[in-house]
Amino acid sequence: VLLLAGGGILAFFLLSSSRVTVPDLVGITEEEARSLLRNSGLSMEVEEVSLPGFEEGEVVAQVPAAGQEVEKGEAVKVEVNRKGSAGGLAEQARDISGLAVLSASSVLKPDASYVNYLPQNLVDNDYATCWAEGSPGYGINDWVRFSFPQEVAVTRISVIPGYLKVSNNKDRWLQNGRLKTAQFVFDDGSTVTHTFADQKIPQEVVLDAPKKTRTVTMIIKEVYPGQSGPNWTLAEDTSISEMHVFGY
Repeated sequence: VLLLAGGGILAFFLLSSSRVTVPDLVGITEEEARSLLRNSGLSMEVEEVSLPGFEEGEVVAQVPAAGQEVEKGEAVKVEVNRKGSAGGLAEQARDISGLAVLSASSVLKPDASYVNYLPQNLVDNDYATCWAEGSPGYGINDWVRFSFPQEVAVTRISVIPGYLKVSNNKDRWLQNGRLKTAQFVFDDGSTVTHTFADQKIPQEVVLDAPKKTRTVTMIIKEVYPGQSGPNWTLAEDTSISEMHVFGY
């Protein structure tokens, strides 16, 4: 029994040692990335890209992402910023919302057992679900935050302000508060303020240059008041149907 147990433990460690965790390479130089990968038993494939806002020779993207487990000997693809280079996956901004953990300053309590207003509803691609803040007064200064496991470069943010649900032939878009002006805050404290049209359609917040950050926080600053408020407390919440962050 002891021999069998010892053999099992040995096999476990042998199998475990064949897999390693991919280090975080974004933001360091190509040489530093190569050294980290070599020490982890991994190799590196390099693709050169040319992007504003990054240093010469800086790693701007990696696949697989940091924290993932892979077999020893596998190659990690990295994109390195070079002036005059073109192409690369990093230039093709994609929806990176699925990488983030979502949190919020407050959440409206559900009015039915089958309803929730969690911030996760912002990325479910279901326009009839929403995040709704739970503070009085339309939630001015309430926020929702996307936290990424590693630094990303954000290029644009797509938002559908409001709640698209229609119940009892009544469009709740006009009933509740609708997002008008929001402030987007990044890790370094820089901000972008955007005013949305009072329309329940996807609206784009496009950044002048890719923004390197680990968090994107949207703060409610101004709303279009609902037709049922402001004296009916339950109608003072402000809802947002979707919010997707694009970048690499």
